[in-house]
Amino acid sequence: DSLKMLLQRLGLVAWLCVAVAAANRTPTPEQVLYQQREVSVFLHFSMCTFAPNGGCEQDTACRTNPPSLFNPTNVNTTQWVETAAKLGAKEVCLTAHHTGGFALFQSNFTNYSIRQSPWKGGQGDIVQEFTASCRQFGVSPCLYFINAWDCIESGDTPDVYLERQLGMLSELMNRDRYGKIDRFWFDQYGFASRAGESPAGLFPGAWPKIVEHVNTMSPGTMMLPGPDGCLNPGEAGGGVYPIINYVNDTLTCSYRKSPDSFPSPYGTNYVPYESDLSIQNPGDAWFYHPGHPFLQAPDLWTHYLETVGRGSHWILNLPPNTTGVITDGFVRAVSQVGDAVRASFDVDVGKSPSPVTAKCSDVEVIAEATGSFDAIMVTEDLTHGQAVLGYTIELQDPHTKAWTAVSVDPSQGGQTIGSKGIVVLKSPQSASAARLRCTRAIDAVDSATGVTITSFSLHKLAPPPSA
Repeated sequence: DSLKMLLQRLGLVAWLCVAVAAANRTPTPEQVLYQQREVSVFLHFSMCTFAPNGGCEQDTACRTNPPSLFNPTNVNTTQWVETAAKLGAKEVCLTAHHTGGFALFQSNFTNYSIRQSPWKGGQGDIVQEFTASCRQFGVSPCLYFINAWDCIESGDTPDVYLERQLGMLSELMNRDRYGKIDRFWFDQYGFASRAGESPAGLFPGAWPKIVEHVNTMSPGTMMLPGPDGCLNPGEAGGGVYPIINYVNDTLTCSYRKSPDSFPSPYGTNYVPYESDLSIQNPGDAWFYHPGHPFLQAPDLWTHYLETVGRGSHWILNLPPNTTGVITDGFVRAVSQVGDAVRASFDVDVGKSPSPVTAKCSDVEVIAEATGSFDAIMVTEDLTHGQAVLGYTIELQDPHTKAWTAVSVDPSQGGQTIGSKGIVVLKSPQSASAARLRCTRAIDAVDSATGVTITSFSLHKLAPPPSA
């Protein structure tokens, strides 16, 4: 009897472990909402903006850039958020605590912050002004925070260093001051300690404590990069296709340091993916540098199609200058892209009448055309997880009514859909209808809930003007 009871208990433990793993394959409401937002704006604005000789990228020369350098003359967080809205971004992410350790908020856990700067007599709070502007325009606030690269505090003992990081995070999670922070962008998430950046031996062991701290103090706040999602490789703003929103190891999935950190349909954790890009390219500059070349609207349009159009979230960096505003050239470029996206995809020339839910083998969605089109957009419901791994598109001849398969470039469509798929056709089509059929799906999702195609629509692209 004792052995039987032990086996029963072990069976219960095993069942609970499986249940937890299965639950992790189902996205949280916050993850789904994040994917639906599609586009974010990054704001790199910190000590490097004001560093001598045109600024820096990573403030790792600790204590060489004193707080007295930080003194913008016209910080306009309303302009930041308005610019993001022109692009169509529904989330904006500010570097509240970047490499080097400078904090853009009033902090009791560091002596290297806005409190020690001359800006507003040391009484200002960039984060507070930023979050207020986000709420004014209905935009989701996100804060970049680097835990493992605070070199100004790197000489502390591990316990004191971690106490400082948790303390600053607690300050930023003060909802009376900032409201709810919807996301933390944890740079270097999963990294180990490195000399001169954080105390030896503290990381990666401290990451679970940091994650638990955020989950406890601010339920519903995402951490991406972090346990709630991963970055696509590199910082070139390129999408990855096919996009698989599952992985086994979330600790290193943004940097793919182990076999378990690569995407897999059988992964135990659901993770959205994000592609990040700075408008200051070529040259990959994230903080503002006067005279630096920057991408024009046609380039940004291509990045939109290659990221959002292939199921990734896209975050574009628009660094404010030393005055504290986003320059006119950046504003003009993103406004043109936002206008092009709205003109192309807010209107259609045909769409499916309603969502379709069925087993993959039975999914057939038809959109009847009211005019010519050169792009097809499709979305799937991710509430229960990602399902589609393969699909075909066919066009109907308006005279013979026969269906002909479209040759889809496998690097942009025909495999996964995820949050959104945009298939750009080789030439405008005058077909009477388009049809989508599911050919392959992740069995665990397909057998449980089936596949749901939430929208299937036909579009005429209106790209931005050439520079």
